[in-house]
Amino acid sequence: MGIINRFLLFFYVLAIGILSLGVAAACLKILPEHIWLNELQYAFLQQEAVTAAAVIAAMSLYFAGYCLFSGSSSEAAAPSDSIVVKNETGEVRVSVDAVRNIVEREARVVRSVRDVKVRVKPSGTPGENPLQVEVRLVLLSSANVPQVSDEVIRNIKTQLRQSMDFPDVPVKVTVSDVSNAPVENRRRVV
Repeated sequence: MGIINRFLLFFYVLAIGILSLGVAAACLKILPEHIWLNELQYAFLQQEAVTAAAVIAAMSLYFAGYCLFSGSSSEAAAPSDSIVVKNETGEVRVSVDAVRNIVEREARVVRSVRDVKVRVKPSGTPGENPLQVEVRLVLLSSANVPQVSDEVIRNIKTQLRQSMDFPDVPVKVTVSDVSNAPVENRRRVV
């Protein structure tokens, strides 16, 4: 569910909650009958009441349609945080975090790379590349930017081809900063 749907759902639930509290207060005789009937008659005469009712009805229809039609296809039913890898024996779902870790590891191996931030976006279009990779690098000031970025792209594409059988993943490299600080000692896991 996207951020806009969550935003709409918040106000929808808030409106329904306030309405249900009012009905509960009227049923439990917390509010005297003559007071809430007077307020209800006044509200029915206002243009804002009609607008609010129309907005709540439209949101109800929208959420009902979202519930009914959002999960109908097999692509939509797949979790958004995984990538489907197809082979001759079937399908395997690979976590986006696993792909991100592979990309980050391959970028960090390159000499002169000080820091790496990786963003992996699954592509929802069948028949094209299953994912897009964006890498933001912080390099040492002595680094040759074109050579380092070419080596990072080459390492990432090679590793994704070997481990995931992705033929040609688009990799976008951005050098976000150049630092004079030395590279930290990193433990290598063999």
